[in-house]
This record gives sequence, C-alpha cells and structure tokens, in this order.
Amino acid sequence: MKKDALHPNFLAGKWLRQDWQYLGILALTSIILLFTGLSVRSLWGSEGRWAEIAREMLISGNYFLPTINGQTYFDKPLLSYWAIIPFAINSVVTEVAARMPGVLAGIGTVIITFVIGRRLFGSKTGFISSFLLLTSVMLVLWSRTASAEMLNVLAIWLSFWLFTSGAHHGSLVYVIFLYSICAVASFCKGPVAPAVVFSSITFYSVVEALVQARKNGFTFSAIKEAILSKLRWIISWQGFFGVLAGAAIFMIFLLMPVIFTGSWSSVELMWKENVQRFFRPFDHIEPLYIYFKHIPVFFAPWTLFMLASLLGIRCWGKNIPERLIILLTLAIFIFFTISGSRRSYYILPILPGLALITGKGITDWLTTAREHANQWAVKSAAILTCSILILAGIGIILIFFDNRIPSHVSQLAIGAFAIIAGIISLVLFCKKMPQKGLVILVSLVFVMELWAFTVGMSVAEKKRTLRPFALKAADYLKNVSDDKIALCQGYDSAFVFYLKRGPLRVLNTVEEIKAFQKMQTNGFLIGDLSFISKFQQSGNLDGTSVIFIEKLDPKKHDDSLALFSLKK
Repeated sequence: MKKDALHPNFLAGKWLRQDWQYLGILALTSIILLFTGLSVRSLWGSEGRWAEIAREMLISGNYFLPTINGQTYFDKPLLSYWAIIPFAINSVVTEVAARMPGVLAGIGTVIITFVIGRRLFGSKTGFISSFLLLTSVMLVLWSRTASAEMLNVLAIWLSFWLFTSGAHHGSLVYVIFLYSICAVASFCKGPVAPAVVFSSITFYSVVEALVQARKNGFTFSAIKEAILSKLRWIISWQGFFGVLAGAAIFMIFLLMPVIFTGSWSSVELMWKENVQRFFRPFDHIEPLYIYFKHIPVFFAPWTLFMLASLLGIRCWGKNIPERLIILLTLAIFIFFTISGSRRSYYILPILPGLALITGKGITDWLTTAREHANQWAVKSAAILTCSILILAGIGIILIFFDNRIPSHVSQLAIGAFAIIAGIISLVLFCKKMPQKGLVILVSLVFVMELWAFTVGMSVAEKKRTLRPFALKAADYLKNVSDDKIALCQGYDSAFVFYLKRGPLRVLNTVEEIKAFQKMQTNGFLIGDLSFISKFQQSGNLDGTSVIFIEKLDPKKHDDSLALFSLKK
C-alpha cells in the first residue's frame, strides 16, 4: 500500500482483494445485525415523534411543517423527518420505515470507520475497529432507533474521512464536500455536527502546527509556515470556496421552511436547541464528569479492551495517524463535556474514535509489535471480557427459570452457547492463541446481540401494552369518524401513530369533556383511566363508560389508557 504523496504518514493506494473482502464481511454482518427483526420492538421514547411527523407529512402533503395530531411540532430540523419518507411504501410509514435511516446511517458509520482505519493504520486494524464498533451495544441500539442521532454520527465521521482523504492538504473537491456535508448535516440534528467537526479538526490542526513549528525552531516564519500548512483546509483559496459552498447550502435549507410556511419557528428552534442549549442550557443538565460514566456503558462489551488500549497510547506520539485519531476523539469528548447541556446519547459520535483506538491497540497486541506497551493490559481485558460473557450466559439460563420474568426457550441455547464459546475463547487467550480467541469472542458477542435485539426484544414486548391497546382501539373505531373521537389531556405521539387517525380533538378539562359529550352523539374518549375515573366516581361525568383499558392488571391501572364511550 502506497503512502499519501502530500501526507506521507497517511496510507493510500489501490484497494486490494483483501480490502474488498473485509468490506463485504462488514456490510453483510451489519445488515444482518441491524436489519433483522426491525419491527419487533414497538416505538419507544421519542421514536413516535419521528414516525408520526413523517406520517402526517405524507397525509397533508406539507413537508415543511412538522405536525403531531395536527399541531405544529418543531423539535428537530426537517431532514431527519424527510429521511423516513422514501422508505414509506405506498405512503405508509411503518416502524421499519421510521428506523431505516438510522440503520443505514449505522451501516455507513461502520463502513466509514473501516475506510478511515484502513487509511490510517491498514486494513486489518480498520476491520477489527469496525467490527468492534458494529458490536458495541449502543451503536446497535441507536442504529435500530428512529431518531437523528446516527445521522449525526455518520455526518461527523464522513466529514473526518473527507478531511483525512484530501481536505487536510487543501484539495478543492474534498474541501467543498467537507463544508457541504457539514451544511447538510446541520438540518438533521442541528449545527452540532459541523460544530463538532470544525472544533475537532481545528484542535488537531493547531496541535500539528505547533509540533511542526517546534521542529523548525519556533521562529515567526516557522510558526507562520506551520499554520498555513496545517490549516490549509480553511486558510486558503480552496477553503474560501468551501466556506462559500457550505454557507450557500446552509442558507437554502435554513430559509426554505420560512418561505413555504411564513414562520421563523424552525430558525428559532435551531438557535434555541443548539446555540442557546450549549452556552445557556435549559434542560439535560448533568455533572461535568457524566460522560466518564456513560462512555464505558456505550462501548460495552469492549470497554475493558478500550481501557487497555488507552494505556498503550503513550507510545503513539511520534506517528501522525495515531495522533490524529487520539486528538479527534479527545476533541469530541471535550466538546460535549464543556457543553452545559449533557445527555448520555450526545456522546455517541465518540464511539468510532474509541473503536479505532481500541482496534489499533488490539492489532499491536496480535502482532506483538509492542511487547513493552500494553500487552499485559489487553490480554487481561480479553480474559476478563470472556469471564463476563460466561457469567452473562449463566445469568440468561437462570432468568429462564424465574417465573416472574417473561422468557423464551431459546434462552437455554443462547446461554449455553455463551458459556461454551466464552470458555473456548478464554482457553485460547491463555494458551497464547489470541487471534483465534478474538474471532470466537467477537462471534459470540455478535450472536448474543443478534438474539437480544430480536428474540430478546420480542420477549420484552410482552410487558409493553401501548401498541396492542392502540391497535385494538384503532380496529374498534375503524367505522367511527374523527369528529366523534377525542383525546383527554396530553397524548403520546407513538399512540397517535398507531391509532392512525386524522387530527383529533384534545380535551384538557372535565368541562371540555362535558361539552364534547353534549355535542357528539355516541362519541368516544381516549385518556388516562385514573383521571377520568375520578370524575366518574364523583358524578361529574354521567354517561361515560369504559369499553376496554390498556392494562389488564388491576394493580397497574394508575398509568393506563382507556377507551370510553360517551352518552348524552
């Protein structure tokens, strides 16, 4: 593999057969892990908002005004909703359609990580890093979730790839694409993507400029030459045209909703949710150290390997590719840490960087190139990880025999597989056959996660009642017009999605319920069982009766929805 002529520390050159084989394996395994059973889990958390907004866009034909139950709802920029629409077959939004952009973004992130790893460290390190990323539990979870998070991660690392591929030395095409991707990404989750990208590559470029200036004597001319050399992606005529292209795209996307709706709500949202939240947070305020707690969970089950690899980076300072990935990863961590608003999944963009650092540490261990560095640490991490997975297998089997928890007979098989494969991998690591041990260990994690996100999710769904209740209500009311149905107080966007009705009237007080009851003959009300029952028992709502409720367990009626009939 040849060196990059303008940056000799970056590998370049023609893709070999092995590179394409690695890419094919990554693509196939990503599709299997991220696509399989995508509709098993009902919508959860904020997923309902993405699904319902896309559904109402298709119904109304207005793609510039996001609504939930007919009410304007500007929460995220429009592209994250538009991304769902191409997957709505026959204009029908399903759980699979809503989650498809996240899945494709997850696959894209895995592939981009491989391409970057190959360019910086070689195809073997790129492959190991990408597979670690693919099987990190939170990447799987968020790739299978309808949200803007993985689109944001993909945009950030696609920008880093453009930087390492040509923008770092001022190639016009790469610079223009870099700024353009960042401009487009601003309308998936907000300007956080370009903010992370430019702060990270600026951090790296300034450090590299200082290193170069130091080598050349730290004179004024040396500093000037280093800055012009390392910041060519912005301090050059190519950088000027890149900024111009990015600014033009940004302004087009920014003003389109304003032109088509006549409202500045989308612009105000972008300012409030990104700029204001960063400097003057109004929610999600957590301690400064919180990401030290979140990152180990997000990179599981490879956390111990990551910690062991971090111990070995003290030997990385002399090489630009290694320094690049360390500085980019560190910059991402600093960016989200200094933000006043902190939430666990905000730190998702750091995962590819951690995967590349960990993949490089494992590659060094496998090739025994650095026996003085982190050999003992990585081997210890391997042994402990195997032991944890063996215990997890035992736990899965024990849970099967706990009658209080829903279970599936496949738990016995997957538990036994985890125990056996974990023991085999452990033995191989102890007998100094790390490559075989790693293959079995990674395969074990892949199989366990595939089972967890398909069969395991279907078992967990037995405890969730919103989708069955909504579908039952939708079937019961299929011949009833929208004007005869009302929702009581707040409504869950996922429930509205599953109900699949036009905008329904929302009633907030008992007086409004009475007025609706008088106005509509044989109307229906959907709302919180405990709230409405309180007025039924006091005699303030005569003529209302429960048709069916969300939960059949009398002990859990406090937060149950119910369908009521309303008689005059």
